[in-house]
Amino acid sequence: MNKNKIIELVKILKNSDYKDIFGALIVFEKLDYLQDLQDFNDGDIEYLEKVYDKFMDSPTISGLLNEELKEILEESE
Repeated sequence: MNKNKIIELVKILKNSDYKDIFGALIVFEKLDYLQDLQDFNDGDIEYLEKVYDKFMDSPTISGLLNEELKEILEESE
């Protein structure tokens, strides 16, 4: 892991909306090539909104971090 990159990403995350972070993670996972971002459009945003709503409506979801990871973080405090 690169400390400077982590610091840079945390600053970006702190200044971002939760839904935007979710959308970026989904696009990152689905994106095959960086140049495909040029084709990203408003229709994709509508799709991401629907995915986000469905994700957050799940009874087992409390956020972007799953419960197991939250427990690990709490144990290490």
